[in-house]
Amino acid sequence: MSLKIRRAKPEDAPLLAALGSTSYRYHFERHWVSGAELQAFIEQEYAQDTLTESLADPTVSWFIAEAEKPVGFAKISWNRPVPEQAFSGALLNKLYLAPGETGKNYGKLIFDEMLQLAQQREQEYFWLEVLEGNEGARRFYEAQGMRHLTNETFSSATQTSTIYILGKRL
Repeated sequence: MSLKIRRAKPEDAPLLAALGSTSYRYHFERHWVSGAELQAFIEQEYAQDTLTESLADPTVSWFIAEAEKPVGFAKISWNRPVPEQAFSGALLNKLYLAPGETGKNYGKLIFDEMLQLAQQREQEYFWLEVLEGNEGARRFYEAQGMRHLTNETFSSATQTSTIYILGKRL
């Protein structure tokens, strides 16, 4: 089955809202202590107004991956400073697959496409964040040549989590 990765358009906001909230909950619900905080995060992060604004931002690019149907999406922010480093680059904010779509090589295909786009845009570095406890994602990114740079802390009212910053020079 072939995968098509296309740049998302403003009219894709409802699709991204549905795909984002479903895939985020599926992959990350177990990492949240509070169901109410998770719900509030999803409602804020994947609100159609928030997505429409982000889709119009020239410093951000969204992509939708489709096979016979939408199977995932990615978001890149361009020229973002890498935490605790003296350089900047493309931040892969999101690379999420819909429930039931992992294990089909889609993640690698999307990752490779995002890496190629970063190189075409002459980004010095390619980096991302991985939540501690998400060992599958960390192993995946390390297998793609990403290396650990530093850690950051994510805090909410009910929890504190470590976020690994991984990256590679382009």
